[in-house]
Amino acid sequence: MTGFHALLFALIVAVPIWLMARRDGDRLLLWIILVTCTDVFFLRSGVNIASTSIVGLLLVPHSARVLLASRRLPLVGWAAAHLALLVVLGLAFGFAFPWTDTIGRPFNLQAPGRTILYLMRETAALSIAVFVGQQVAKAGRPDRVLAGILVVSIVTSAAAIAEYVTGVSYYLMFTEGVRAPTFWNFRVRGLNFEPRGLGLVAAHAIVIGVLCITYHWRARLAIPALGTAGGAMFLSASTSGLIATAAGLGAIWLSHRRVRRYLVRFAIAVLIVGAAIAAANWDRASALQHLLTERVGSTVRFGVASSWFHEIVYRMEIFDTAAALFFAANPWYGIVGTGPGLVSLPATPFMPVSPYTIGYVDTGLNSPPTMGWLLELSNGGVIALVLWAGFVFSGARALQWAASRETADRRSWIVARWSFVGAASIYLVAAGFLSSCWALFMGLAMGASFARRSTSGAENHDR
Repeated sequence: MTGFHALLFALIVAVPIWLMARRDGDRLLLWIILVTCTDVFFLRSGVNIASTSIVGLLLVPHSARVLLASRRLPLVGWAAAHLALLVVLGLAFGFAFPWTDTIGRPFNLQAPGRTILYLMRETAALSIAVFVGQQVAKAGRPDRVLAGILVVSIVTSAAAIAEYVTGVSYYLMFTEGVRAPTFWNFRVRGLNFEPRGLGLVAAHAIVIGVLCITYHWRARLAIPALGTAGGAMFLSASTSGLIATAAGLGAIWLSHRRVRRYLVRFAIAVLIVGAAIAAANWDRASALQHLLTERVGSTVRFGVASSWFHEIVYRMEIFDTAAALFFAANPWYGIVGTGPGLVSLPATPFMPVSPYTIGYVDTGLNSPPTMGWLLELSNGGVIALVLWAGFVFSGARALQWAASRETADRRSWIVARWSFVGAASIYLVAAGFLSSCWALFMGLAMGASFARRSTSGAENHDR
């Protein structure tokens, strides 16, 4: 670990400890949003260390007490059962009957090491969701979470636009302390690890921004968020970001007729502006068109498709493709999965070898699937998918209760409710690579559930 990395590690540990010691929940919430929506506080030295995991694990004692006190809430039950399932499967497939490593990976990439690290990540994510939920319930509204996501999205999107103009990678400047050029193909990433991460943050911001304008809530913040996120999405040429945006906007299309009306206007504006930008920057537009063709068009990246199944899976990311091919050959694992973060071990032999995947032949696949539904299926099978869906439906009901109350903060709860639905749809098609924004939206739902319990308790006390 270099001196710069040691300084970065000290920073990502000291900041949350200092804020927790001061009991400064507002700034700690902002820090969590910052490290979740950007990757500049992600330490890549030996074992990768995410700031979200650090702050989440530091919050475990606090979050555990909150969970214990709220154990009768359905939302808490779904989340706790999901984590418990991963722990049991981790013990089974990570230690009792571990998947065999045939490549010679280091310990942290073998079954026991993967299990420990992935369970720490999942525990940290749930801990963050509980803390966010408590802050939302304490304030009585979700404003700070939604506004915080928009603000951080503006920051990383603006950095991406500046990266395109200057040719300097600000991500490397923050994480490595060096002034280096951006990717060789000039696909910008802003303050995120890769263009995909930037695209996913932009997708969430676009969904929230459209809802803000529709329901006349924080429009002055939403408009620049939409502008910068749209520009960053185009410059990053992220197909996963575009697919995630389509999924999120498709979900909120169902919310209200006025949302559909604004989405039509938004689509018209995007087409006009996009056509103008594409005409001025045809090389970038052609690159994005080529990437989209590879993913959803006629081009097959990983070989000649011999069936409709291959026509679909050969357009996924390689981590998803290998996992899908493994499950096609071993469908019985679809019931309980392969253990938390472990599917890459048995799925590596199913990786199609092509010019796109030649770099993974010697090292093997070491990352889980990027699509949420396949990630859940890989980790815990159909059981994990059912538990995740139970949490989503329970969370949507809690947010519906908050949005139906005639209070001064009703519009923000309506935006939160449909942002949660949009984020769930985004998670299913693009779960994230380093850290996922999903924990923040889990926190919104938990906040509504905590608030409902407090309100019900107060009403019963008055009676």
